[in-house]
Amino acid sequence: MGLLSGSPERPSWLDRNLGFWRRPPLWSLIIVLPWLLGATVFIWQSYVYSRAAARQATTFGEVTEVAQGNRVHYSFAIGDHAYESWEIPLYNRRVPLPGERVLVYYDSETPMVNGITDLHQRSLDALGPAPPLSR
Repeated sequence: MGLLSGSPERPSWLDRNLGFWRRPPLWSLIIVLPWLLGATVFIWQSYVYSRAAARQATTFGEVTEVAQGNRVHYSFAIGDHAYESWEIPLYNRRVPLPGERVLVYYDSETPMVNGITDLHQRSLDALGPAPPLSR
């Protein structure tokens, strides 16, 4: 059953693999989609914090609670508005104690974007293991 018998020629390895990628199976989308969604969220978060870092202002606030080991709840006031927020310090940063006075970094246009870590540093932290790509 070779070439002399009149059987059609078998497609090459390249043709078989290109045919696979012309119509990729659904499972490849199921594998890639969560990674794309996660990357989009982290890149957007980094973008928001980097824009806020350009307008960053500081004030003092007070730690109201440390919950679940290292989730720091804090409150601060700007003018007549009081704000409450929380943050989890990353990369072995010191966790302040309840009642301790802390420096709060916030966006001067949108004070809801705030943290006890510098906003520029938070924009780099949002990218996780890929901070050199943002510089």
